[in-house]
Amino acid sequence: MNITFDSNVWEKLVLAKGKTEENNKYANLRSLVEEEKIQPYICEIAISLESIMKKDRANFWNKYEPKIEHETIGGTKNNDGTTMIHNRTMFSPDNEKHPGLHPKLINNLELANELGFKVLRMTNFGTVRSTQIPKEMYIDFQDIDDFWKYAEKLSNCANYIAEIKCGSYDYSQFKTDNNVNGMSVPKIIQRISDSKKKVFAKSVAEWVDGDSIAAHYAYGNNIFCTEDRGKSAGSKSVFSANNLSKIKERYKIEVLSINEVLAINL
Repeated sequence: MNITFDSNVWEKLVLAKGKTEENNKYANLRSLVEEEKIQPYICEIAISLESIMKKDRANFWNKYEPKIEHETIGGTKNNDGTTMIHNRTMFSPDNEKHPGLHPKLINNLELANELGFKVLRMTNFGTVRSTQIPKEMYIDFQDIDDFWKYAEKLSNCANYIAEIKCGSYDYSQFKTDNNVNGMSVPKIIQRISDSKKKVFAKSVAEWVDGDSIAAHYAYGNNIFCTEDRGKSAGSKSVFSANNLSKIKERYKIEVLSINEVLAINL
């Protein structure tokens, strides 16, 4: 069974050793992974963006810009004797600007790699990725068409999640409310007050949750396992009962807690 694990589950799972009262459910879950009854997955967007501490997110985005490269690739003669020069512009995430993963997260990723965890790729255009995720952990698409099908499904689900006012919705609404539509993230941060930067930082977490669910759906995994039921974000969380009900109905996604997963006869 393919299960996508939220950050609040997988990091404790990989650290679980013995079966004490404190880590019993995580140890039991880990044993199912070790017995290969579960193929575990985690999401690149959660590792790359949530690893940027909330207090540092605003400053990071204030400085970050995607990488833009220009290249001249030749020219052709026109019938009137003029020459047309061909240029190519490449737009990509500037991953070298990522502030780096916390040592504890790097250690947990190494443990996850040893247990056979795979990483579901993020498809956000120009958004920074961590370069510290072991390359062998990424899911491997045999054909480029398979990747684009995955990206299309991810986008479709993520857009719906935004439509029901969770996931990336808060960030989009923030731009509208502050009259900064069309601006890049760094330009927005330069225009807003420190108090509003806290709102921005919180919106990152909601964006990550929404896109994690979308990546899970796009790859076709069986269960998304989380201990989050949207307690802190309330109605804005993708994991709130109302929002989750809508997403489940439309995309047939199964979201379960650890105890609910353990109750299944795997």
